[in-house]
Amino acid sequence: MTKDKLPNIVGKLRGQVFDEDQPGTILRDFQTLLDFVSECNLKFSEYGATIPTNLLAELNHRLTNPIDIDFKRKIQKSYPNINGLWILLWATGFLVADVQGKKAVLKIDEKMLESWEELNAVERYFILMETWLVYTSNESTGRGHLGLGSFSKVSMFMSSLPDKGLQVAGNSEVEGHMIPYRIEAHNLAMLGMFGLVSIDSGPANPGEGWNIIRVKRTAFGEALFDLFRMRLYMPVATMGGSGEQPFGGATARGESLREFLHPVFPEWKNTLEIPAIHIGRVR
Repeated sequence: MTKDKLPNIVGKLRGQVFDEDQPGTILRDFQTLLDFVSECNLKFSEYGATIPTNLLAELNHRLTNPIDIDFKRKIQKSYPNINGLWILLWATGFLVADVQGKKAVLKIDEKMLESWEELNAVERYFILMETWLVYTSNESTGRGHLGLGSFSKVSMFMSSLPDKGLQVAGNSEVEGHMIPYRIEAHNLAMLGMFGLVSIDSGPANPGEGWNIIRVKRTAFGEALFDLFRMRLYMPVATMGGSGEQPFGGATARGESLREFLHPVFPEWKNTLEIPAIHIGRVR
């Protein structure tokens, strides 16, 4: 990727509209999860928390693009869309453990919610993107850490996609290795919700989960990851940020990615301050 391609990439990105449904449905679906947690008394323990199995189908139905599965025993990871959103919610710092007698339930932090509601759509979108790519990894899913954060996995997957799209259904290598291990299903679901790829899905096969037919980069997703790769290969002084992380360090969600993307998206002016101890903090 050479610097002379930068004007063309920036031109493609600056024309993008941001709202609840563009470039993807992430803002609508994240708000759905915020509302869902506010409605339910989700239990918290020293081991963390997952959404109760009896509520998963209802939450899946509320999301913009529900995933059809045919497992007899459904757990949170059975729904990659829910699992991805849940990992993202934990990493944002919205969740607090509200102690009520001997029990603790998960609530949405009211002050953070107020700050969130003051942000515009561009700010919300990229704050969630930074949180996902920089502050979550496969470690968050309980499968152990393999030394690859979400940014590394997602970037390599985006680079590997053929221009005409990737046929998934019927491809044993993709179904058995690439999706479950190289990208992980929850990250693929997040790519779809952020509008970075288009995902064609079909009804679940008997006894199976998400039936992915085909995956293809969107024009926006292709341009954005071209810009990301340019940042990694070009001198730090040219693109800004730190050489220690893909987008530098941060004390607020959106701080380091904003430094990099603000020239392209000048509407992004604010970040989301996070508490010093945020995940599962007790009040």
